[in-house]
Amino acid sequence: MSLITAAFGFWPYGSYKNSWVSQDADNNAVVFGEFGYLYGSIPEVLEPQSTDSALELTLNVQLHNQQDSIFRVILNVGGACENNPLIIGQWRTYLTVMQGCDYSNKSRQERLYATLDDYFSYPTTLDIVLNNGAGELRLNDIVVDSKATVDIDLSLINNSALYVGNTPEGRHGWSGTMFDFRIKQVVDPGLVTQQNLVLRQFDLSDTSIPGQISDSSAARGNLHLPEVGYFPTRIVLEIAERSKLIETLQLDVLINLIGFAPIGFALAMFLVNWTGMSAFKITLTSLIAAVLLSLSIELSQVFIAGRQSAMHDLILNTAGGIVGVGFLGMLRPLKNPE
Repeated sequence: MSLITAAFGFWPYGSYKNSWVSQDADNNAVVFGEFGYLYGSIPEVLEPQSTDSALELTLNVQLHNQQDSIFRVILNVGGACENNPLIIGQWRTYLTVMQGCDYSNKSRQERLYATLDDYFSYPTTLDIVLNNGAGELRLNDIVVDSKATVDIDLSLINNSALYVGNTPEGRHGWSGTMFDFRIKQVVDPGLVTQQNLVLRQFDLSDTSIPGQISDSSAARGNLHLPEVGYFPTRIVLEIAERSKLIETLQLDVLINLIGFAPIGFALAMFLVNWTGMSAFKITLTSLIAAVLLSLSIELSQVFIAGRQSAMHDLILNTAGGIVGVGFLGMLRPLKNPE
């Protein structure tokens, strides 16, 4: 049982290599696995424009039905959460256009939404127009949501980073195919358009600049393909927000606390039977061993596909080890009689 618990901590939830970024058979689209992404920078989009300016985003994609409960990010303009990024994402069969990282919308922001049940069988064009606080979302030229006021303020985005297919910490990877996308600004009422980024006809086979996407458009070089498994802002021993801890508390207690109890029990049993340690030393040794084993698991999870390194996991694992020692102490003395 102890070996199973330890092995589970190192077990990957997928494969970076097999779920990264590839090119379709016709060489005209990028296929995103659940972990891969492209990254770049588009500072022009965030430059102040006239009060009549509008931001338009068009994505030609093949959507997949995402069955799990993870919010999947298709496009992120701004990067990390503290930069108030503009996000286009998918949760199961729903498409969302939002700002910030409140994926479950606990703050009850006004966002653009669409139901995707009828759009999984064929390529779909997503059009988003943001203009002076208003927003409109179209799927294949059909308006599916339009609001006079949405809680999206591009002036609050304080970083020009662009991520396609995932977030910089790697937690919200999107699975699907992207044929091209365009980001442009209409900068005056006469519809004089400044085209900031056009990306189409991806070519991942160009190795003249390792790791870079070759693109036939004027935006060639704006996006890059990172090394497999690399995420720029991945956090070691992340301290989760209180709300997230409450949501996942039951599962974490079951897996981490109860899962580590057999390890503490087995180690204490070994020390009782094969050493002459006092009860205090047995407890202290078991505590240190639980901390070191848990720490090695959490540090390793930074490099394991689908796993996240979390401080509360370390604490619960350690507590689980102590629970195991305490349970043994209830069954028999922690020190053999002289």
